[in-house]
Amino acid sequence: MGWRDRRNDDSDADIGLGRRAAPTPGSSGWSMASFVIALLNGLFLFGVFFVAVLMNLDQNAPINDNDPKMVVLGFAFLAGMAFAILGVILGFVGVGQKSGTVFAVLGIVFNGLILVSVVGLIGVGLAMGP
Repeated sequence: MGWRDRRNDDSDADIGLGRRAAPTPGSSGWSMASFVIALLNGLFLFGVFFVAVLMNLDQNAPINDNDPKMVVLGFAFLAGMAFAILGVILGFVGVGQKSGTVFAVLGIVFNGLILVSVVGLIGVGLAMGP
């Protein structure tokens, strides 16, 4: 392989004297997907919770469970739980990959915290009763 061929070879870096640098391990796409889902889902659910609190503060009367706004908020929390479950599954798939697992573990932890938080909020809401 001549010097012209090496110039266009981006597979690994030539560190001199014909030696090549070791390839750096990267994170798999599954790991990154799990981590990104956790971040975006956490922001989404924080926003949904913030809107729910604002809606509760604006009302002088007790909240009606059949109000379409409350139904949409309930479905938003359930959608957040579904995405957190998807993130946990993708995190476990990422852990099974040979490449870096840091983002997979972070995705599992953050998505697990989201699941526990949403289930806890639902439990508190049910315990408060009508």
